[in-house]
Amino acid sequence: MKIVLTKKESEDVFFDALCNGGLSYMEVAGIELDFADAEYNKAKGKLKNPCFEEVLMQIIKSKGSLLFKDVENDGEYSKVVTLADVYKNVCKTPLNHLADAINKKGDAVTSYMIIQAVC
Repeated sequence: MKIVLTKKESEDVFFDALCNGGLSYMEVAGIELDFADAEYNKAKGKLKNPCFEEVLMQIIKSKGSLLFKDVENDGEYSKVVTLADVYKNVCKTPLNHLADAINKKGDAVTSYMIIQAVC
């Protein structure tokens, strides 16, 4: 079965994953989020009173990237994520987690699975 999402739907699901605990699970798994301070400040300047996750989305929407850095395996599983990765890979999230996210019934595990699919 192939799941097809619009770009907007993919962005919304990924943003929701960033907001709903997926980043916390990544840290527990030995993955740290990294980005250029200059990119962060530029993205933040484009938004009015943004939360952290909104700035992260603005970074990738502005053709920047986020680095999910593997700190436990000498970077072996590190991944640079761009907006193209979000569009291509959110739909690869296991169906039960993707359905939970789309139906606003997801939790931190759902969010973690979405971020893993994108990575």
